[in-house]
Amino acid sequence: MSPEDELAELEAYKKDLEAEEASLNQELSEVEERIKELKRQIESAPQAPTSVVPQTPFPPMTFPIPPPSLTKEQEKQMLEHQAKGLEDQMDIIRKRLAQLKKEE
Repeated sequence: MSPEDELAELEAYKKDLEAEEASLNQELSEVEERIKELKRQIESAPQAPTSVVPQTPFPPMTFPIPPPSLTKEQEKQMLEHQAKGLEDQMDIIRKRLAQLKKEE
């Protein structure tokens, strides 16, 4: 691989990472806002005695389920962006694999 080709691939990869970082920062901001909202709800709700609180048989919700504060449009945009980033990464991987096979 020539230095020019490697530079072009690395610049494209950097661009993908920066886009992914922006998406993650947006998602992080939304999660932090939801956490604040839930803490406010908990603080303002009357407290039940701990002995009366029923135990749920269900485990706590975990990601990748989007936080409930996302609208369907926001979730769609987030997933489309993630899919695009993954597709771009797959293209880079396929190109590199092809180059390695040619060098054999």
